Amino acid sequence: EVMSKLVKADFKGYVLERRDGSVIKAIPEGEALKATLMEALKGEATWQLVNSFGDTQDGSLMGKVEISIVPVKIDFDEATGETLGVKDLDTPITENRGKRVLRACEIDTASKKCRPNTGDSISLVITNTSDSPLWVTILNLRSDGTIGLAFPDGNWVRDNKIAPRTTFRLPYHFQFTPPYGEERFCAIITRTETDFSPLINPALLTREPETERGRNADASPLGKMLRQATRGQRGATVAPPPSWATTYVVYYIIPPAGD
Repeated sequence: EVMSKLVKADFKGYVLERRDGSVIKAIPEGEALKATLMEALKGEATWQLVNSFGDTQDGSLMGKVEISIVPVKIDFDEATGETLGVKDLDTPITENRGKRVLRACEIDTASKKCRPNTGDSISLVITNTSDSPLWVTILNLRSDGTIGLAFPDGNWVRDNKIAPRTTFRLPYHFQFTPPYGEERFCAIITRTETDFSPLINPALLTREPETERGRNADASPLGKMLRQATRGQRGATVAPPPSWATTYVVYYIIPPAGD
């Protein structure tokens, strides 16, 4: 792991890896070793659960939604940090062994934040190829076992309905940071109003369970699995939910240039 720059040469501790060689977490020796190890394994169990989601037997949803990543260059005002402009890059994202490769940004040691104009940034595009509206929730399965919410984010976008025969580009962008390794965007698609985002991000619970989308997600078997996996809560017995389908975009994050 020293050769791949995941840990320093003087590192003492344990490195958790998946069977494919991707690193879950590097855990240094110390008093917090046991607690950190348990937390990492718990997060990995959730990651593997979400990653294993398959489609239901309803074939009418399969292949109806496509998600893609578009590399972009974002110009920042270095004084204020505000975005001045966004431009699509003509060059495709590098691929290695069939995986898209994205370079992480450089982290400022003082602020612990990305330095502007370093590393790769992308825009996420959702296409509904069907003749009916569909509802899409996109999760970010990170290499360290954590699960982030990509869409809807609750700020820029609150409605996850994608109109028929429509391509929707998210109005916000992603700049990639450590940890390094394989990651993926996982889209969950349903034909009825459903938004799984509050089950991943409890901060959104104040709004979504009171909507039809939130109630449908909370009542579905998939929603119950997500709730139990992410928050350790079991759901009440409810009527069978709508069916769903999933699609993924897989990519690989590497260290920034010169790191």
